[in-house]
This record gives sequence, C-alpha cells and structure tokens, in this order.
Amino acid sequence: MILKEFYNQEKNAIETELVSIAPKVQLYSDAVFKTAIETPIIMFKYDAVNWETSSEKNYKADVSFSLSIVLPVGNVSILNYEEAFEIASRIDKAILSGDNSNAFIDTNSTFKVKEKQYCNQEVYWPKNDYFI
Repeated sequence: MILKEFYNQEKNAIETELVSIAPKVQLYSDAVFKTAIETPIIMFKYDAVNWETSSEKNYKADVSFSLSIVLPVGNVSILNYEEAFEIASRIDKAILSGDNSNAFIDTNSTFKVKEKQYCNQEVYWPKNDYFI
C-alpha cells in the first residue's frame, strides 16, 4: 500500500534524524496516554488523502498529514519542554529534505502549512497533562 510506504519512509527519516533522542514514532492513537510516557513520542496522522488515479495505474495523491510531539510529564532529565522547538526543527529537516527512495511516492513538493502547540483548556482529560 502506497500510504503505508509513505508513512514508513517518513518514520525512517525522522528516526534517522533524531537518533540521539531515540523517540518512538508511531501512528496517532490516544491509547498512548493510558500508560506513563517516559520518552518523547512522535505521532503521525493522515488528515486527508485526495487521490487522482487513471486507467494506466498512475497513482497520484495530495496528502496532508500532521505530526504531534508528545513529551513526558514532570521532571525530565532527557529534555525540557523548550527543546521541543529543536525536535520540531529536526523533524522539519527530515520531512522537508525531499530524499525519496520509493518509486511509487512522488515527492516533488512538500510544504509545511502550520505549526502549533496543542492545548485544551475547556475539558480536562489526562492527556492534557502532557506537552503536545
């Protein structure tokens, strides 16, 4: 599946760039908040995939996805929350580099649309304790 290959390609690029931090890169799931988070987690989520296919089996898609960096709660010796900017910068470097080894994925243009810090002040849920 092309989308799985794309995810694996981006996952490998992030893990290679952040080898010193050794974060866990995975698909987005709220289930990670049910156990204690000890090391940074980077969650990948497809937002939209718009396919343009033809009868010649030429597959093209506009893909939008988001990445969330989840940092542990409390006193962390590995990094502090301000270092999330450094992690985000290194993720940008890995994702936007355009290095593509997969023939099925055409990465002619990759754009960063926005960057924000997640916060939810209206409804309390245990995941609100984490820096996302």
